[in-house]
Amino acid sequence: MKKILLSALISAISFGNFAQMFNMSDGLVYTDGTYTSLYTGTFTVNDLSGKLWRKVKTLDGKLNGACYYYYPNGQLWGNMHYKNNILEGDQTIYYENGQLKSKEYFVDGKMHGYNVHYYENGKIKEEANLNHGVWEGKYACYDINGILWQGGYCKQNKPIGTWVMDNGPNGIRTVMF
Repeated sequence: MKKILLSALISAISFGNFAQMFNMSDGLVYTDGTYTSLYTGTFTVNDLSGKLWRKVKTLDGKLNGACYYYYPNGQLWGNMHYKNNILEGDQTIYYENGQLKSKEYFVDGKMHGYNVHYYENGKIKEEANLNHGVWEGKYACYDINGILWQGGYCKQNKPIGTWVMDNGPNGIRTVMF
């Protein structure tokens, strides 16, 4: 998914801004279509109506630093940080109305630490602790009213101990692992 997002982003950059060209074979951004000089700097990409769509930083042809993405209405969709084309650090995504949608942290392209996703009403939808992309610790999913419907603890991506699981109209049940 991250590679697809990166490819789509950089392909859009090369289409929207002819000063930079993306080479699909090596995943780098170049200063022009000769693919001989790597691009370094911050540049923006506008949509067809001229509105800001992306603001991206590169160093030696690779995404590096904070990158910003926007909805067509100009509202910030999200920002993420890259190091050598790999997600590194905070990633924050927003709903189109500006409400926080998710807050994640990446190390070497893998989610790490406490990561949380929200409903548009501001209530937590899902929260998890990860260790380099592996579930470690608390994992919980809530309904739109903030009521826990599934959750427990994980070790090495596997549920351990007692888990709460919503059994629909039959009520809440617990499962032991």
